[in-house]
Amino acid sequence: MSQVLHVGVLYRHIILTVPALFRTTFSQHAAVVLSAFMRCGAQCLDDFSSTIKGKTLRGGYITVLHTHGRNGQYHPHLHVLATSGGSDAQGACWEHLQSLPYALLRHKWQWHLLTMLRQTLKTEAIDQLVDTCFRQYPDGLVTNVHKGAVPAQAHSVARYVAKYVVSPPIAVRRIDRYDGERVTYHYRSHRTDRMEHETVPVATFIGRMVQLCG
Repeated sequence: MSQVLHVGVLYRHIILTVPALFRTTFSQHAAVVLSAFMRCGAQCLDDFSSTIKGKTLRGGYITVLHTHGRNGQYHPHLHVLATSGGSDAQGACWEHLQSLPYALLRHKWQWHLLTMLRQTLKTEAIDQLVDTCFRQYPDGLVTNVHKGAVPAQAHSVARYVAKYVVSPPIAVRRIDRYDGERVTYHYRSHRTDRMEHETVPVATFIGRMVQLCG
């Protein structure tokens, strides 16, 4: 992955999330939704850059689908290693983005994600969920942006993103106890920024691992 990064180009690690009210939909329709989900991430970022610069731009993206949160429960989101900017329509000029207006990114991601779901599933139930989402999230959806620079920092981010391709949802070292009936494991919570422990029946634990591989 590091070999395809361009020296001299600023890269950013961008995380694009899905609201909780759509997670069941993603799980039930994973076969058709997840590939469209990854495509709309790149489309969103191209639209975002183009809006900022007032011209059509196309960036470079390495997108990794992550289907679980730190606690092992189903939580689809995208990790994107993205160029900070893009080339113009003719490919003759590179437009650099010095800063990112995060409020705009949140709204762009909301529009692209919800449009993708409407166009992909085309059901009345999805239309109702989309309308609910627009009402519940007037400031757009959650996105996280981490800044990196070529070569050293971007390569470090590339290694961080790449690990999601080969790593299991929960590393063995995070499993604290197993008594034949229940599993106890730990994770660092995004909400509290503290180490949390969770104990669940073994069937629940296995179910969480299996659903993430489907």
